[in-house]
Parts: sequence; structure tokens; C-alpha cells
Amino acid sequence: QRELQQTLTQAIEAMPEKRQQVFRLCFMQEFTYKEAAECMEVSVKTIENHMTLALKDLRASLSEAAENYL
Repeated sequence: QRELQQTLTQAIEAMPEKRQQVFRLCFMQEFTYKEAAECMEVSVKTIENHMTLALKDLRASLSEAAENYL
């Protein structure tokens, strides 16, 4: 479990700063996309795009980590 947490932390920290911020707001702090957009003073579409890319990054990192453990 510690290794999984470390992999997640590294994946998040490897993201560009804005993408990290969006991910932390929407996923970890459970902001709605609208709330995150207002907080960051960007459009909801920008938040959607960042989240799409953040989740793609996480899937890739977790997939790579899983291959390394097998």
C-alpha cells in the first residue's frame, strides 16, 4: 500500500503545476468543476481539460507501476 501511495504522489508531482492544482481541487478536495473554475478564474472547460489529462497521466503511471511489480 505504501508503494501505491508513493506512485500516486510521484504521478501527481510530475504533472504540470496547473494540472496538479486542478486535480487536487476536484479530486482530493471534492470541488465541483464550476467551483474549481471560479477559484482558479478559468473556464469550466479548462478544468475539464486539465482533469482529463490528469486522469490520463495517473492511468499511465499506475499502468507502468503495475508492469514493474509483475
